[in-house]
Amino acid sequence: MNNLMMEEIKAQASLFDRCATELIAAAKLIVKNHIKPSVNRVYITGCGDSYFAGMACKEAFLRLASLRCEAHQAMEFSRYVCPLELDENAVVFSISSSGKVARTQEAAINAKARGAVSIAVTANADTPLAKLADAVFCVDIPNSIALAPGTRSYAASQLALICLAIALGEERGTLSPAAASDLLNTLSLLGSAVEKTVDELTPMISAYVDFYLSPDKPNAVRAFHLLGSGPNLATAHFGSMKLLESCAFPSIPTGIEEWAHSQFFITDANTHVLFIAPHGASRTRALEVMRAVSVADGKSLVICEADDEQLRAAADIAFPIYGMKNIPEWLSHLVYAVPLEILSMLMGQRLNRQSFDFVKRPWIKEENFRQIYRSQILTLEDIQP
Repeated sequence: MNNLMMEEIKAQASLFDRCATELIAAAKLIVKNHIKPSVNRVYITGCGDSYFAGMACKEAFLRLASLRCEAHQAMEFSRYVCPLELDENAVVFSISSSGKVARTQEAAINAKARGAVSIAVTANADTPLAKLADAVFCVDIPNSIALAPGTRSYAASQLALICLAIALGEERGTLSPAAASDLLNTLSLLGSAVEKTVDELTPMISAYVDFYLSPDKPNAVRAFHLLGSGPNLATAHFGSMKLLESCAFPSIPTGIEEWAHSQFFITDANTHVLFIAPHGASRTRALEVMRAVSVADGKSLVICEADDEQLRAAADIAFPIYGMKNIPEWLSHLVYAVPLEILSMLMGQRLNRQSFDFVKRPWIKEENFRQIYRSQILTLEDIQP
């Protein structure tokens, strides 16, 4: 599993170069042929990593296309948001890399029933989700479900959404062609930053894991608190999911501010609090909250830019982002997830745990797949009394 997961992590970098060619071309076709000029709001829905991708990217639609955007977990969307809010002026991006998730199919069905434009974002155009939608944005990547925790699929979903936001901005006249071109160049640079960060950080995180997972250490890590704000609240949730999938290691994802109101009270010497802190609106609050980690005897870790000396000095341990300076906060989630992917992979290796443990427990795989892929799909008629 670990070799496959490392291949997946490294392979993300090549996806960024596809933004300026096939991904933006596909996005422009969808916008031109399927999204009405009257559109006034965007919804993104999915489960697990797909939902987190929507959380991370929703700001892009407001920034680039001046469209209010909300991200909802698929069941919440299909059964609570969809019946009350949707009409023909909404566009819904339903994300599932496999295209088989029952709740996401349900979201696509009910979005169409309310008159909204329903777009599937998936890795295969010949899937149940793709067949249910008005149009399909396909990012063709190999399927690693049940083999390794998804990393390339997460990056692909985010890049697809950002290309859709760029295309919508150009079509609506809120983003100039020159600005769109600059953004696509920035995405290519972010791909190089992913590649450089993987190379530089892997030995650093390996040393951290070897030291702090040693049971004889008095401050060995027993639990993580993963803290992020804005688009990187999604990164915190995604990182927690990878730790769960790779090695079943306990972690709590939360906002930087909310930690001070909650998890602060359960922090001790065996709690490692990891801040996701790019340059941006939450950086100063991260610096303030780090002091509270020390008071509670916890260890503070930070993911930040390599030249952010203030954050690196304030934290006990830093996992820097290499290869690009001054990454805009609203795009930082595309790179800042990488250290968490490496951490979860190396912890699984160090603890000798297999992803999902489906080989030893095939009945768990069967039940998991039954819940996710074969559960009952409800229409609006089923939901509304």
